[in-house]
Amino acid sequence: MKFFELTFIVEDSQEERLAALAKRFGKVNGGGEKDILQFAVAAVHKAEIEAKLDFLENVIEGMEKGAIKWN
Repeated sequence: MKFFELTFIVEDSQEERLAALAKRFGKVNGGGEKDILQFAVAAVHKAEIEAKLDFLENVIEGMEKGAIKWN
């Protein structure tokens, strides 16, 4: 098993929702924004990782065929 540290970009209304949720979780169990996002990622990661790997396979196939450019 490998561990990766990733950056999540949260904007506008998502930022407000995350802050509100962190405040609510904080009252119950002391969790902050990073803690609750980690919890959510762990809870739904298998399907999400599969979707990302499928996406990356499609991208690399497109790059190998010259149909997709990186940058």
